Amino acid sequence: MKKEFSHLDEGVEIQHVIERLDAEFSPSMPHVAIVDTVEECVQRWSDAPIRTFVPLLTERRATEELRAAVANPSVRSPATV
Repeated sequence: MKKEFSHLDEGVEIQHVIERLDAEFSPSMPHVAIVDTVEECVQRWSDAPIRTFVPLLTERRATEELRAAVANPSVRSPATV
């Protein structure tokens, strides 16, 4: 039997994304900024009919944004504006 990817599974995967990014970016980036960045990235795909890749796309985009914010603190990430 093929298992469908559910919204609940997506939520669990997004939580794993937050945990991985928190491990990578703390203490340089506060936990709340990581969560806000991830949530903002998830919202970019809120109307996507196929949700399978939302966690992957979210992690990639959030990682790029957080790396940019750490590399150049004078540039505020979208999550902190």
